[in-house]
Formats: sequence, structure tokens, C-alpha cells
Amino acid sequence: GTLAPVSQRGQPLTALERPDLQTFLQPWLGAEHAPSGCLSLIGAIVIFAWPIYSLGFQTPTFAVEGGTVFKLDLTQHMSEKNCSFLLLRTGTRDEDPCRSANVSVTPPGIAGLSGLEWTSIDKLPACQVDVMFWMEQFHPRLEFLGTLVPISTTYTDDAPRVGEYHVQSEEPLWALNQCDNPLYAYFPLGAGGALLSDLLRGRRNPRDRRRLGLLLRVVDVLLLWAE
Repeated sequence: GTLAPVSQRGQPLTALERPDLQTFLQPWLGAEHAPSGCLSLIGAIVIFAWPIYSLGFQTPTFAVEGGTVFKLDLTQHMSEKNCSFLLLRTGTRDEDPCRSANVSVTPPGIAGLSGLEWTSIDKLPACQVDVMFWMEQFHPRLEFLGTLVPISTTYTDDAPRVGEYHVQSEEPLWALNQCDNPLYAYFPLGAGGALLSDLLRGRRNPRDRRRLGLLLRVVDVLLLWAE
């Protein structure tokens, strides 16, 4: 059948259930500083937690969804920004996310000497990153496969070669454009990936899992309160 994400978004809080943050924060901020202090505290929390919340819970915009034969168009803009495509696959908890994958990538133009030592997909360290919450809403769940590595323009020019990369895979793949999803730029070593990767590795620890859950819940409450 067709793989599709399952939405499990809870019902919004009613006006009576919605917390009054200003009243809640008065004992810590003082009554005279509650309005401005409340906004400052909310802003600080949101600035810190928003990338984590977005990466952990929001499904990114995919360029390819569940494809086995497709094209990835690496544009000049992507080349200048050092963006590429992050690839994902399906898997179960019992499978090694870094297992081998039968994927063939044909670069634009003629590979020539540039293709002698070209590795089309860099699996590490992306495949070592634990799955995020939104990835578990797919059945089977999604896992990180790796990043498309553009071939060099020529043997002596290391600039990424722009154009359409033809991909053939024995299993369905998902692909996201890192320029269209800035939090995934240089993932998982840069942007929001480094911080979230450390937190996700701690999800096996009950204490770290509770801390992450509390942080994400705080952001959720702040978003509801701001509506």
C-alpha cells in the first residue's frame, strides 16, 4: 500500500485550560516586572527551543517522497550555498540504519576522471543519527540514509557539478533539499542538527528523555498561549 504519515496532533487547549503564564511567572519575576519579564523569558525559551521543536516534530518539505527512480536537480544556487539532498529510507527498530543500500546515482554530463574516486552518497554520520519524532509517524518509520555528494565539475575543479542527478534504488527513498530546509543544512554536523543529535542520543536515558519531553512541551504551551 501507499506509505503515509499518521497525524497524532492532540486537541487544542480550551480557554479555561490554557495556562496564564503571566500569573504563573509572577513569583519568580515580581509583580512589577511580570509583563516585560514574561515576554523576555518566553522569547529566550523560544529562540533556544524552536530549532529543536522544528527538527523534532515538524515534517520537512520533501523533494521526493517514496521514489525508486527519480531525478535530483542540483542548482547553481545550491552549489554556491553548499547545499545538497538528504536521503531517507524506511526501516524497523531491529534493522541497522547504516546497513547497505542498493542505490545507483548517475551524475549530469560525463563522469570522466572525476568519477574514479567519487562516492555518490555519504552515509556517515547521518545514518548514525537516531530517528526523530516525526519520522516515527511513518509506517514503517523513516531513517536517515545519507547525503548526496555532488561530483566535482572536473578532475581539477572541485566545485560541485550542477544539473540533474538520476537516482535508481531498490527501496523507496525520500529526499529533502537542504537549501529549502535550512535547519537541515550540513546535517547533522551543522545548523540545528548538532544540538538535536546530542539530545536524541540521550533519549535512551529516561532522565534525558523526560528533559527533552518537558522542553518540547514548554514550547507547545507557549505556542498555544500565543494564539
